[in-house]
Amino acid sequence: MLRPQAAENLETEEVRFHVHNMIDELSAAVEIISGGPRNDRQKITRVDLVREIKSFAILISHMLARSGISLSIDDRTPGIARVLIYRDSLDQVLYALLSNSMDAFDGEQKKKEIRIVIGRHGNDAHRLIFEDNGFGIDDKHVDQIFQPGFSSKENNRGMGLTVARNLMKRVGGDVKVLRDRRRSRWTSFEIEIKTKKPRAT
Repeated sequence: MLRPQAAENLETEEVRFHVHNMIDELSAAVEIISGGPRNDRQKITRVDLVREIKSFAILISHMLARSGISLSIDDRTPGIARVLIYRDSLDQVLYALLSNSMDAFDGEQKKKEIRIVIGRHGNDAHRLIFEDNGFGIDDKHVDQIFQPGFSSKENNRGMGLTVARNLMKRVGGDVKVLRDRRRSRWTSFEIEIKTKKPRAT
């Protein structure tokens, strides 16, 4: 049985998770209406990618344990992986992908896994592979999942992945589904994050 303080921490963690999702969805709606990004006034910050991901993993660890989900991180980067991103944007992207994964797990599924693989991507970027072994994405929905408002699930406003891709594109990166890895049960997203400032266009 959980102690009162432990139970309170778990509830706080889950509330934070759902609040992040609501904020992301509202942010995306505002951007679509206004035609401009919410983070334009923020500065791009250089962060240690591996450290940020491990901090995120610690933050959600109790919630994952309570849901019976295991999380593994595979760091394949040589040395310190520094990337350029708007402050707090990486957390928003990870929360969006985590929410998508949690929706994908079957309640009867015995082994629920999320993997994050971190590696170099060319000369000016790092790449994350965020994947889960949930029920996957229907082939007919692959080209729609990043569209604002699209969702194949009930009671889901379908903005999280839209926000995630928009946040990465603002700093020259991207989020996409890895089609060639969808033959297995695992559903994989690739997140590209630049190590250098994108050239002005």
